[in-house]
Amino acid sequence: MSEEGLTTISPQSSYEEDEQGDFTRWRFDIGEQLRDFEHGMTGERKTRDRDGLEKWEPIEGITPSMTAEGAREIVSPLKVLVNQVTLLSGLERNEILSTCKDINDDIVGMIFDNWELWKIDKSKMDMIVSKTKRFLFLALKQAEGARTLDSLTKVEQIIRRFSDNKKDEGINLSPFNRGEKGEST
Repeated sequence: MSEEGLTTISPQSSYEEDEQGDFTRWRFDIGEQLRDFEHGMTGERKTRDRDGLEKWEPIEGITPSMTAEGAREIVSPLKVLVNQVTLLSGLERNEILSTCKDINDDIVGMIFDNWELWKIDKSKMDMIVSKTKRFLFLALKQAEGARTLDSLTKVEQIIRRFSDNKKDEGINLSPFNRGEKGEST
């Protein structure tokens, strides 16, 4: 298929048109990250046509790691384990490590039982398991000690600070209250 009229979408620009300046949606939209992970295993990339509709297109010269069915099966337990509720729950380190060990065992079993059905190249099996476990670990690590919730609170405070200030008053970002209008430094 011709690439005329198609543009590759990079992660940092995927919300520019809809939510310009709002990085929280990009950071916490785990559904989008899971879709990217799933399609990455099938050798596809996200593109947009001239009308702005998103499409998943195969990448020329790239052999998929597995079939679409296999990728869905690998990602499905991740969808249960990693979601907005999980990320805001304040997990402990032992919970994260235990979950990663369990998913590692599950994915290894799934691949061992279905590698022929899902057309997985034997040389890619370890990589698939490693990428899956690493994805889960990094996603759950965000929630360790409620850091994710703390980040959201700080973002909300910054948004309020900016929206409460009037344009002609300026914005004070100094922790020592320096630079306010009418005060000398």
